[in-house]
Amino acid sequence: MQSELRKTLGFVGRRETMDMDVWVLKVQNPDASGLKPYGFGFPDEWHNGGHIHCFGEPLSSAPPIPPLGLTKYLEMYLQSPVIDETGLTGYYDIDLKWKERGEADPNHNALKQAVLDQLGLELVPDRQPIEMVVVEKVK
Repeated sequence: MQSELRKTLGFVGRRETMDMDVWVLKVQNPDASGLKPYGFGFPDEWHNGGHIHCFGEPLSSAPPIPPLGLTKYLEMYLQSPVIDETGLTGYYDIDLKWKERGEADPNHNALKQAVLDQLGLELVPDRQPIEMVVVEKVK
């Protein structure tokens, strides 16, 4: 595939580890009512402004697991990597709601507070090495 990308589009990619600002997801309150072990039914996931719904999903996923999980949705909203350090490996039903304020809340404080209040999980800022794929145009 790499040779085809190079030949067809003129791009090459390489893996590189870079120090980046990240959010670390940690357990603050293990008894929070919004973090429910997976009940029964078909896995489902979706999100829209102010609402993330994960039903029968892990908090984070790793290849080749197809579900996105909560951390991937948080990354989309926070525009920054989210590292799962909860130690929670099960599947959960999560219905997270908050008042999305868009540009009026550029730091997403409402989302971070909802994650803490409803799920008992804290988003802690940190700086960590993250492996990235760097794509470059062939000269």
